[in-house]
Amino acid sequence: MSSTDSSSASEQTLAIARVVSFLLLGSELCAAGAVFYLAQNGYSVPAIKDPGIGWLDFTATSLGVLSIVLALIFRKVIWASAEGREHERVMAAFLRGTIAYMVLLEVACMFSLVSWLLTSRAVPSAMMALLLFLLGLIGVPRNTI
Repeated sequence: MSSTDSSSASEQTLAIARVVSFLLLGSELCAAGAVFYLAQNGYSVPAIKDPGIGWLDFTATSLGVLSIVLALIFRKVIWASAEGREHERVMAAFLRGTIAYMVLLEVACMFSLVSWLLTSRAVPSAMMALLLFLLGLIGVPRNTI
């Protein structure tokens, strides 16, 4: 493969990684907007006003922290698995690592948003969702491979 072909393939892989990242971040942003709108208009889930759902705050925070750690580890391990290999394998590992990172953060972010909707408490659920969203935004690929 010539250097122009590998450069073009790298740019295509980077573009795919960006598109996937922004699609995942967009779904988080839409969900956050919906939950924020409902919370501002006094929406509450009538059947779940039980004080026994406080565990959702703890679970959202725990899942968020666990997802951050796992996302960073998985991305690093997947990227490291391609070191010293041909360019196509490096690009595939880059794409897999980016997608794994974004999906792990998105799952925890969505859980935090649902927790915020159900408990009507912004802290800690909404703050964890915001942190996960910002980490996802920071993780969007910006450089060439």
